[in-house]
Amino acid sequence: MTLLSAPLELAGEWGASTPEDALIVLSRTREVSLTGISLLSDNQPATLRVESRSSGPPHVWLQSSTQAHVVVDGTARDWCRMIYQFGHELGHVLSNSWQPDSLPLRPSQWLEEVVVEAFTFRSLALVADSWEQDSWLPGETGYSKDLRRYREFLIGGYRNGAAGSKQWLNGWFADARAAVESNLGGRAATGPALLMVLGELVRDKGCVEDLAALNRWRDRTAASFEDYLRLWGESCTELGTPGRLPRRLRQVLYPDENPRPSLRPPEPYIHRPRRGEVRQHAAALDDLLPLEHPVRTVWALAEALDLQGALKPSIATAASTAPVQPALLLALWLWATAEGIGSARQLERLCTEHLAFRWLCGGVEINGQTLRDFRLIHGDAFDKLLAHSLAALDKEGVINLAMVSPDAEKSQVSEEPARGRQNLKPRAILAAARVQELRAALDRDDPIADERHERAARWRTAKQQGIHVSAVLAQMKDLSRTRPKKNER
Repeated sequence: MTLLSAPLELAGEWGASTPEDALIVLSRTREVSLTGISLLSDNQPATLRVESRSSGPPHVWLQSSTQAHVVVDGTARDWCRMIYQFGHELGHVLSNSWQPDSLPLRPSQWLEEVVVEAFTFRSLALVADSWEQDSWLPGETGYSKDLRRYREFLIGGYRNGAAGSKQWLNGWFADARAAVESNLGGRAATGPALLMVLGELVRDKGCVEDLAALNRWRDRTAASFEDYLRLWGESCTELGTPGRLPRRLRQVLYPDENPRPSLRPPEPYIHRPRRGEVRQHAAALDDLLPLEHPVRTVWALAEALDLQGALKPSIATAASTAPVQPALLLALWLWATAEGIGSARQLERLCTEHLAFRWLCGGVEINGQTLRDFRLIHGDAFDKLLAHSLAALDKEGVINLAMVSPDAEKSQVSEEPARGRQNLKPRAILAAARVQELRAALDRDDPIADERHERAARWRTAKQQGIHVSAVLAQMKDLSRTRPKKNER
């Protein structure tokens, strides 16, 4: 019996939610949160009881040594709130905080709360993705959008708490330790640590598995923070979880600390690149972007086009409402479409967070309304220019649209004539289809679309790199083989 397979039963007053619908939502929330995770704790409940109460905060009721008893407010049909509450308390159960001796204790309780909250945000993203693919309840097909907005709203409080903190987490922790251990400033005060842990949980499911090793020692969160991390790491070793999350926390919070002595001989220290650290650099945008980056060609094309003649109505109309260089707006939409982005709000965020888009903007502040208005003002003329530009850039190898599945793309493009303008036609058709497909997302506000797009891009890049590396290794192996000499005649 594991936390995922333990029978789930409902109790209390569910009001407008109805127990039947609530059971579907809670069961599937648990499923998407824990599926694919190795649940290795030796202290898992035999049953999971979820009780709905209209008053009081959500919590785990510490009264049984065999049954995990979670309390939420499920009286209203507010699935966002209920999923968040249940996901958070499920995280505490996963972290072995559900039995009578599991009282929250200082000074290290804040870290358990941070880890559990990050687990909840990970779960909310997975729930939204699952709900979008297959609506969990009749008549609730668009609810994934509400879930993403709610998640972004909650994370926003932690981002605000992290604003203005020192660029290194160890510096933040040195300054904020007394406050967070005393629970001063509330959850928002732990923003830097939560955002870091959330990133680790999203990137590596092994870090999620490490939660099952929490609090398996007598002192639980009453241990000092240094001992808490050490005991957590030792517990990971005992259970057989990866142990990467406590190790990562120690690396970022104590980067200069020598490892504690252990029974095992210490491993030799090796300097390894740490590309995930957030650091500030004083450098021109143009120096940060490689000279061969394709977005430079996209910008050169946008500047070279005769936009006054290509777009109807005239550029002057757009400039009267959005005083931004038209070539810049075109270049932003060109690069966004090549990257599979159609939402004006998402593009606005990328203009401040993603290097290629920041380079295009060159310090110009761009908002989603400006991007949206520019596109709507020019209508079909802009879409046509966008499709033709993308097709030409794709043909020249500047970008790779990946507009359809690999098999479909091969069947339509690989049979083109080797030379001449005719081979632009299939690409133009595909580009036009891609432009129209993404145009439907123009007004869509999807706060975690960036995260989903980043995950997909990382997966594609890693896969392609794996193919290249395997091919190179095979060629090197061929070169190193000893070839027999040819017999002379």
